[in-house]
Amino acid sequence: MIASVSCPRCRHSFQVNLPDPNRTYRTYCPKCRYEFDVGPPSYPTQPAAPPFTYPDEESAKRQIMNAVYMRTKTDELMSFGWILLPIIGYTAYLAILMVTLMLNMGLFVLSVMCFSIIGVMIVMSIIYVILYYKFIKRRNEHFKRDMMLREGIIQFIHHRSYKIGRVYEVSADLGALQSIHAFARSEEDEKEAVLWAIFSVIVPFIGLYVMYFLTKDPSIHDSRQNSFIRYASSALHKLGIAVQPSLKNIPQRSAILYVILSVFIPFFIIYWFYVVIKDLNSHFKTQWVFENNLVNALR
Repeated sequence: MIASVSCPRCRHSFQVNLPDPNRTYRTYCPKCRYEFDVGPPSYPTQPAAPPFTYPDEESAKRQIMNAVYMRTKTDELMSFGWILLPIIGYTAYLAILMVTLMLNMGLFVLSVMCFSIIGVMIVMSIIYVILYYKFIKRRNEHFKRDMMLREGIIQFIHHRSYKIGRVYEVSADLGALQSIHAFARSEEDEKEAVLWAIFSVIVPFIGLYVMYFLTKDPSIHDSRQNSFIRYASSALHKLGIAVQPSLKNIPQRSAILYVILSVFIPFFIIYWFYVVIKDLNSHFKTQWVFENNLVNALR
């Protein structure tokens, strides 16, 4: 028998051959390679007890609440005023350099001007270290907080579905949530903020690489997190908990293009700083709307 099935993770529809329609077969999605079972589901008269590895519903709820409350420490909305610091530094450097080149000064004054330029360059290096450190630190802390939040939501849905006997209604959504979470855990690694910040100033090309992953990673994370929120909202709705998702993707930016522009137009890095601040700020605000709705629904 040829049956039409839909992948529980990516929703791709395709056909599989079921020699015996009364049996369950293992198959995989040709698009995303996700493996799952197809065939007639077996419905037990009473829901089984949840696996012991999952905490109880109240523990999962507390983990969700803790992850939401942590955002006051992890999700820093950076001010765009930070980008004024390198602008002021560049302006001072150029002003001192122009005065030095245009005026016919004595040796003492010229020495003072040269030391001034060196001083400005040192201050600029410190500013860049601070900026890179703050960018990487808030990326790391937000990713860790989201991991905690996702785990709490998955555990809550899992336990609640067993509690009210709706395991099979949410199985597809729960499978997608677990898959998204697994991908995030494997790909969203923590970067050492202090070392990367210092090396970024010492070796300029390392600075470009840091800006590259600071642009690429939040975009991928934002898309992945929005998919997680959609599946979580769908599963919670099936469990009788209405949570309105707030989905607003941050722009898809070409990090490679930004690297090229920064090599040929050094001042482009100022706009790049603006983009890095703006994108994560937007991601935070959008996700907070969902989290507020979730907390209100679970109270």
